[in-house]
Amino acid sequence: MEPTNNQKHPIELFAEKINKEGCMVIEECNTFPSMTYPYVSPQFVICIGHEGRVDLEYDSMPMHFERRNISIVYPNHAIMAHSVSPDYRCTLLVISSDFFDKLRMRSAYRGYYQYLEAPHFQLTDEQYTTICNMVNVIRAIASLSSAMREEMLIHALDVMVSLITQFRNINLPAQQQPSDEKRLFLRFYDSIVLNYRKSREVQFYANLFCLTPKYFGTLIRTETGIGAGDWIARYVVMQAKMMLRSYPDRDIQRIASDLGFDDQASFSRYFKRVEGTTPSDFRSSAKKAID
Repeated sequence: MEPTNNQKHPIELFAEKINKEGCMVIEECNTFPSMTYPYVSPQFVICIGHEGRVDLEYDSMPMHFERRNISIVYPNHAIMAHSVSPDYRCTLLVISSDFFDKLRMRSAYRGYYQYLEAPHFQLTDEQYTTICNMVNVIRAIASLSSAMREEMLIHALDVMVSLITQFRNINLPAQQQPSDEKRLFLRFYDSIVLNYRKSREVQFYANLFCLTPKYFGTLIRTETGIGAGDWIARYVVMQAKMMLRSYPDRDIQRIASDLGFDDQASFSRYFKRVEGTTPSDFRSSAKKAID
């Protein structure tokens, strides 16, 4: 059942609750966001797998998430599930973007590039028990109404992220640091996440790295096989699809503005050039697929 014009979409209500709480522990998750299109979360998420398996894509890279796996997913990266086993079960720690800004001043950027390239790894039984105990501590703190709640949560999450990174370094000792080209691409992708509403031009991103657009584009294409402009367009349209599907009561003019377009017409032209259909037709098709 879709919300009426004076009702908020469940995704909006969930986001409001996360923003209010700062950090939420969600237990016994056995489902996954839409398996038809990528899901882009604005939150920082830690996921602990208990049972089952998910076959998915993370920023278009194929991955598998299984029992005793743990992942750190930074805000605004794309996940699309292809299949979820019936016994899938996990715990999520979901952290709002504002709360994440406070956390990343401490530990949240340790191992940043490694998590962007491969967000998950396998825990040993002992490490898994330690992480579950930390989740219990964080849950207890999150339920407090004390004035010290926020500071205690930030400290506990700092310990949690530090533990996860230490376990990753122990379990993956032979992991190589990314090449300069790979590091450039990861920084480029992260800059798209931060600036896609501001600019969709390759030159803007090349300037961030003090490179000429031609040389920058060559490095990105050589590393990934996809041009820099295509990466930008892919991310913008991915965000657009998520909004068109998730907010059926939000008009396209508002979505165009949210994405940084001057008007609906320029957004529609951009979307059709990349996707081959208009935003309105895409929304109609997505609604029919759900119905």
